[in-house]
Amino acid sequence: MWDCGTVGVWDCGTVGVWDCGSVGLWDCGSVGVCDCGTVGLWDCGTVRLWDCATVRLWECGTVGMWDCGTVGVWDCGTVGVWECATVGLWDCGTVGLCDCGTVRLCDCGSVGLWVCGTVGLWECGTVGLWECGTVGVWDCGTVGVWDCGTVGLWDCATVGLWECGTVGVWECGSVGMWDCGTVGLCDCGTVGVWDCGSVGVWECGYVRLWDCGTVGLWDCGTVGLWECGTVGVWECGSVGMWDCGTVGVWDCGTVGVWDCGSVGLWDCGCVGLWDCGTVRLWDCATVRLWECGTVGLWECGTVGLWECGTVGLWDCGTVGVWDCGTVGVWDCGSVGLWECGTVGVRDCGTVGVWDCGTVGLWDCGSVGLWECGTVGVWDCGSVGLWDCGCVGLWDCGTVGVWDCGTVGVWECGTVGVWDCGTVGLCDCGSVGLWVCGTVGL
Repeated sequence: MWDCGTVGVWDCGTVGVWDCGSVGLWDCGSVGVCDCGTVGLWDCGTVRLWDCATVRLWECGTVGMWDCGTVGVWDCGTVGVWECATVGLWDCGTVGLCDCGTVRLCDCGSVGLWVCGTVGLWECGTVGLWECGTVGVWDCGTVGVWDCGTVGLWDCATVGLWECGTVGVWECGSVGMWDCGTVGLCDCGTVGVWDCGSVGVWECGYVRLWDCGTVGLWDCGTVGLWECGTVGVWECGSVGMWDCGTVGVWDCGTVGVWDCGSVGLWDCGCVGLWDCGTVRLWDCATVRLWECGTVGLWECGTVGLWECGTVGLWDCGTVGVWDCGTVGVWDCGSVGLWECGTVGVRDCGTVGVWDCGTVGLWDCGSVGLWECGTVGVWDCGSVGLWDCGCVGLWDCGTVGVWDCGTVGVWECGTVGVWDCGTVGLCDCGSVGLWVCGTVGL
């Protein structure tokens, strides 16, 4: 999976995306997954992130991230992020990563996370990964990955999305998915997803999912990106991004970022969120998922946000994950946001991730990850956003990533987005990864 051999994935060659070359990106080598040779991509200094070595994935040495050792994945060590401990999140256990076993994938022991059940999502079934029973998502079938059956999500007509057919990885028909070919990226034949046609990104034909229209990428202009037809998902409308009708999600209005108003976040009324047909995924009907309620964003009220009740998924009870409490959006107050108490997931303590301090969101402290500095949300000021200090992760440097300039979102400038200087993270040398220059994404 994500093999960087002859073909590679996300190739940064002449026109490609995610080039693995001699070093490789998300390379499994002879054992692990996502190995980048001696330096690697998603590197944490000398230890590296996304290290496959013996067992682990997303490992960060002492601190660790996505550790697949004895138990967890995304293990946060001492201060850690995504600790699996006894229950585990994305547990590799003794079998592997995201193992389905007899029932589920990404299982959390007896409680379970991402349970596939009868229909399920992220179910491996016999061979698959991300299988949704009859419909299926990310079904590995005979050769494929991300098979959507007849309806599904991420369905590429009759061939399937993210398929590993005869052309390669992430293929979707004759052109392929995540295939750059002449111009396209993630093209899904007739319908297309992430179609790089004239200017677009994530073109979905008539339905439109992540559609750039004629404007561009992540644009808040008149057309928008992440549009979903009548209902809209990630739609820019007049100002916003993540617009859900009259209210909007990730609204770029006067001040807002992720504005929920009275309706909510990622709420598509009675039709559902992330719905591009009659089946619907991320349904907002009776229960509501990703609802803002009165105040919050990612609220865990009566039903909770991404909460799985008995078997639970993203439970916001006493510990809370993405808990809005009584304060508001992504709060790090008494309970915290993305905090798991002693175990902690995205803890906002000493180091803090997505810290709601004075004004910021995603504070990185002295080391940090996703820092807001003193300006605010997703700031690319003097230090940058998604910056890891000395080690540097998502460094904004001179140009910046997710630049909050005059109006912009994801400013690429002359260098690119997600650029780590001469060494850093997500950098493919002279060509670059996630570069916004000539080749650019």
